[in-house]
Amino acid sequence: MRVLVVEDDPVTREIVAAMVARLGHDVSSVADGETAWDVFQESSSFDVVLSDWKLPGIDGLELCRRIRTHAKETYTYFLLSTVAGGRGNRILALEEGADDFLTKPLDPAELEIRLILAARITRLRGEVRAASERLTLLEEQTRTRRGFEGMVGKSVSMHEVFRRLRLAAQSNVSVFVHGESGT
Repeated sequence: MRVLVVEDDPVTREIVAAMVARLGHDVSSVADGETAWDVFQESSSFDVVLSDWKLPGIDGLELCRRIRTHAKETYTYFLLSTVAGGRGNRILALEEGADDFLTKPLDPAELEIRLILAARITRLRGEVRAASERLTLLEEQTRTRRGFEGMVGKSVSMHEVFRRLRLAAQSNVSVFVHGESGT
């Protein structure tokens, strides 16, 4: 997975980035929320953002809000970390869109567990999105087929007309169909 680590303390940032890399993930790290937001917008291919809550400029919670409102095709799992791990902070973080919450200092085993969960959730969200797209396509195809229910015609030539109309219906080009009417 591609992981963006956002941490203002340089020593902690290097330690966390090394832990994530040791787990086999591709890691980028930045020192503040503004830079993280810029990097995220430029790339938009991060699977996970692991951000400290207290950052200069844009804090971790605001970064989370921005990422959640940023329209993109894939889901980014957001892990928020802080020294103040009280119940109220955890609830607030989850309500604002964070997927999980880690209390500092980070435990390597706990981080590994959270990244395994992040991989599972992002994979499942991708599968749900793909299934939803397939369902939408099937609904469109069904609607197109149903479009001829009220039309009369069981001959081979009318079936050919319906086949061509289905093909034409798949494009955005205007089509004019003319011919004899009646029975």
